[in-house]
Amino acid sequence: MASTDAHPGETGTGPIGARIHMVVGGTSRRVAGLPPRPLVASLVCVQWLLVAATWLEVGQAGSLAIVIPQVVVLVPVALTLVYATALRLGGRVFAVWATAVWIVLPYAGRLYALPSLRHDYTHVFLPHLLGLADDPRFPAMVAFLAAMAFTLRAIETGLTIDVASAVAAAGVGAAFVPREALVALAPLAALALSGERRRNAIGAAAALAIVLAGVGAAVAAGLLSQPFAHVRFREPLDALASLKENFWSGRVIEWVAIAGVFGAFRARSSAGAMIGVALLAAFLSWRTGLSPIETNLSLLRTLLPVWPAVTLAVASLPLLVPRRRPGARSA
Repeated sequence: MASTDAHPGETGTGPIGARIHMVVGGTSRRVAGLPPRPLVASLVCVQWLLVAATWLEVGQAGSLAIVIPQVVVLVPVALTLVYATALRLGGRVFAVWATAVWIVLPYAGRLYALPSLRHDYTHVFLPHLLGLADDPRFPAMVAFLAAMAFTLRAIETGLTIDVASAVAAAGVGAAFVPREALVALAPLAALALSGERRRNAIGAAAALAIVLAGVGAAVAAGLLSQPFAHVRFREPLDALASLKENFWSGRVIEWVAIAGVFGAFRARSSAGAMIGVALLAAFLSWRTGLSPIETNLSLLRTLLPVWPAVTLAVASLPLLVPRRRPGARSA
């Protein structure tokens, strides 16, 4: 009786698919075997070189007393937090991939922008994204990212200190960008889907309500910038049409965001929910402009505090691909 099993190395996609699978699998195993600390340190050095090159090209926007600490301290801290967050989302290989996306994505966006926006993207937005500007959105981004990392850690450990750290980091982020304070709710979405750790969501919600009330009071007193927790529904949805004016395709941006969140949710529901809530909260705070360029630059600035969520969504696209079950035989 003839065997119905495929020849070794073959899959349902044929020899080419099998070869790609072997290459990807071999690369993944080699990456998984690399020591994490030297790997992260190497990636930090790569990002520093790219930031330095950008600095030489476009300069900085703000005092060196602010820019230098951001580049020297917050840039590597952010990269390390991206790695730690992605590690808990999809494992070692995914963490390396997501960190690489984190480094490359700002420059990929520059290429994806049409010439009408590319100059402003490079000289107006990129320095702010890389910490080369005196902009509260940059430390807010690091704070919100820390909240994401502590939240996923709290789900694994169940420790109150991790939950408290996540709430504190989210509150710091909200204080830096009161307009996008609702992004601080993202950790609650993750905790609410954390199974046995779900009870932490109640305490976190109470603590976060107090923190956000304090931020709102500070805004009302004129101590922090206005407005607080700005939300609009119709304006951001209507403004999506402007994306096609300054990017190669607005629809691709929209579907990448949706598919990326779904991919992250498929890998780990708590992380996917947190990424989705962060992106949605930022999107609803989008303030449109008088022209497509002003509107799209405003969108980029709005997304800056949640750029890690953007990165993780983009990096999560491969997670949509079904994985072969261990021990499964090719048909």
